[in-house]
Amino acid sequence: MNYNDIKIMINGSELPESAQVSIEYSDLDSDASIRPITTGILRRNPIRKNIMKITIKCVLEDFDKVNEILSKVSDTQFSVVVYDNISKTRKNKTMYAGNRKFDYKVVGARIMIGGFSFNLIEV
Repeated sequence: MNYNDIKIMINGSELPESAQVSIEYSDLDSDASIRPITTGILRRNPIRKNIMKITIKCVLEDFDKVNEILSKVSDTQFSVVVYDNISKTRKNKTMYAGNRKFDYKVVGARIMIGGFSFNLIEV
């Protein structure tokens, strides 16, 4: 596996290199899923499996780069091409941006970004 396999593209544009990328898969169960008190055994009624969530932590000190990323993830949903570890192929997924977090550093009279992180969540 090389960088071209795992790079993340949003609406056809590659994201700047990131310091860390975490991928998480989750399942969505219906309200009919229950854990009866009598047995304590979960009876699941799954609606969807393997919903992808990507957490990206960038080490960027340039406000313009951060604004460039923010503009790419500002729509309510967008196309993301990403490596899917389950199918072991690159896939196009419809996603939206979850929480976006900034860390600032103050150095003398200068304010710099100490870090920037955000989530991409499959629709």
